[in-house]
Amino acid sequence: MASLPSSHRQRTSFLPTPLVGDVLFSERVVCQTKAVPAYGTAHPNAARWPDHKLVFAKERPEPESVDTFDFYYAADRANQDSYNFSHTNADIGGTKFDAVARTYVTPRASFTPNTPAMGATMPNVPASLFTGTYVLAEKRQTRIGEQELDALYVAETHVYVKRATITDNGFNEALGVNLSRTTTLYYRGETVSGVAIETLVADDKNPYWGMQVNLKISRSGEQLSDNWFAVIEQQITLKRETSGALTDDWPIGQVKSKARENPTPQKFRASTNVVQTTTPIDLAAANVDNLPAPATPTGDEVEVQVTKINDYRYEKKITTETIDTDNPLTGTEWVAAFGGGILTTEETLASERKNAAGGFSIIKSKVTPIGQGKFIEEVGTMDSFPSLSGSKYDTDLDIDLPFTEQVVPAGTNSPGSDTEPIDEYRSKERTVNRSAVQAALAGIHLTLPSQENIQLPNVLKSVSVLASRSVGNGNSYGWGNSYSGSNTSSLAVSADLTYEIEEGYSGPVASEIHVFFLPLGGSSPGDILAAVNAEPWPMYRPISSRIVISGNGAQRSFSESISDNSASASESSSVSAFTNVGVLPATLHGTLGIEVTYSDFTSPAGLLDATWAAIVAANEARVQAVRDALEAIPPTYAGEEVTPLQKQFLLTKLETIDSTLTLKTDFDPTDAEVIVSPNTLEATSPSEIQYGRFIKSSSASIYGYGMVRVTAVVVDLSVLAP
Repeated sequence: MASLPSSHRQRTSFLPTPLVGDVLFSERVVCQTKAVPAYGTAHPNAARWPDHKLVFAKERPEPESVDTFDFYYAADRANQDSYNFSHTNADIGGTKFDAVARTYVTPRASFTPNTPAMGATMPNVPASLFTGTYVLAEKRQTRIGEQELDALYVAETHVYVKRATITDNGFNEALGVNLSRTTTLYYRGETVSGVAIETLVADDKNPYWGMQVNLKISRSGEQLSDNWFAVIEQQITLKRETSGALTDDWPIGQVKSKARENPTPQKFRASTNVVQTTTPIDLAAANVDNLPAPATPTGDEVEVQVTKINDYRYEKKITTETIDTDNPLTGTEWVAAFGGGILTTEETLASERKNAAGGFSIIKSKVTPIGQGKFIEEVGTMDSFPSLSGSKYDTDLDIDLPFTEQVVPAGTNSPGSDTEPIDEYRSKERTVNRSAVQAALAGIHLTLPSQENIQLPNVLKSVSVLASRSVGNGNSYGWGNSYSGSNTSSLAVSADLTYEIEEGYSGPVASEIHVFFLPLGGSSPGDILAAVNAEPWPMYRPISSRIVISGNGAQRSFSESISDNSASASESSSVSAFTNVGVLPATLHGTLGIEVTYSDFTSPAGLLDATWAAIVAANEARVQAVRDALEAIPPTYAGEEVTPLQKQFLLTKLETIDSTLTLKTDFDPTDAEVIVSPNTLEATSPSEIQYGRFIKSSSASIYGYGMVRVTAVVVDLSVLAP
């Protein structure tokens, strides 16, 4: 809080009101620190100025090097009602009333808009100056307009209106008499006949209103402003005519009427012509003092009224309204329906009923009867519907798919668009911007790291047949006057298929999962390969082969004995054949020849060969001696002559003996051969494992909008290359 002034000196006083206590004065103060107290700070001399407080401070220019201020002090004003009034007039509902305006200077912070309450009675101060009752009708707050007071105070003006009952007298030409009219003011909240005036005026069915025959008045109510109401009482009774005398106990001027409003709304009325026709009618003798009921209005008639003049006469007044219409009425408004747009409305006043219409451009149609055979036809149309743009977010691809929506006639089926019915006449067509979507999708290529299990085929590196041949021989002989000898030999063969296979890799390899999009109907497998920079997975066709291996072994023996008069020989042989079938597993391979590799095994028996050769030579000589004896004449064998038939037999026998004189049946390993079928394997395609980037698998599905979603798994087998 600011410090108090350091010193006080010259004081200047003002008396703005007749009351001394309302004095306003200023004091010139030197402030060494320029510390000005807050407005509202009490005067430092509380003993002398207990109610005054600082309301304004103004710095004064001084030649010295100090700061000098004028401090203005004022007290809240009391007893202002004794001097703050002025006489004026107030206009309520067009009627002037005497009024008193009182102006109060009050602290701004103390202002309360509801105190005193509207309708409150004015203080009768000064006493006996005002006659009658004044009530608060208006209250307003304004600035005072004086800089010394404006900071803390405001001016409040209270206008009090004098309560008064106003009576008017007017001459009724039809009746030829004067009738009085009394107007009484009431403020909101005041009660009349036990009911608040505002409630009573709003209740037009209350019996308080209308004809009050016993009081000889007609009573009506009217709201003049937000808070003021008037009760009007119109005199309706006069003296009754009789033969030779006047009385005042019979109500004349009584009115009966039947009325109806012209249903034509005001907005259709270019002008209204009102015509009132008044006709006096004498009552027949039988209907004296009997006011007939008015007829029901017809045509352009809006009211038929009968008014009693006296017991023998009444007046009939017919009011007609002829309306020139503005038809139709047109207007525009913006509506949010169907995407928003300008709705053109047309209202037509018709004299015959029509059914509400519908249609593509008709947004609303309504036919409303208003009475008297008249109808209002209201039609709202939109010439066009906006094309609305939007987008659908694809959470998988993280892209927006743009589309447009348009209201189209019901039954419209546009290729490439979704149509949803709205009502009988309209549908909503959603069209995706195919070119924009295709461009967005074409720009998407997702590559995700993964792992793929693969199984590569086995590769046949070589194949051959291993064969073994084993030979066994045996000899025996005897000699003297005769000789004998024998020889045996055997050849055994066996073969086996042997091959070398390189097993293909089986296990996981690093892979890439590619997701991208290609146009539907315009793409080839080459486009997929180019998109992922890979080759198609090799079409490995491993082949399994049957290899037939065949061959045979043999065994033979020979024995012979020859003497001078006899000879005998015997021989035997046998063959042992085999066929083996070898199956090569399914493999890849190039062109492979199947070679047979032999391993030969022999058991030589040559220790008696020289001796055996001498025996053979001697035996050949003996055979030749026998042949010579048979060729001699006469032929003889063992010293005895033989017949020609015996000769021939013996010569044939000698040929046989001659062919076996070697007495040798030995086999050589090369006498046996192993046969392989087939002996060459044709190359598979491919013939070996391919190494590089390959598509292991791929799939394609129709995504929509003329695009195909492709998912391809790519593996790089170059890491497996030897």
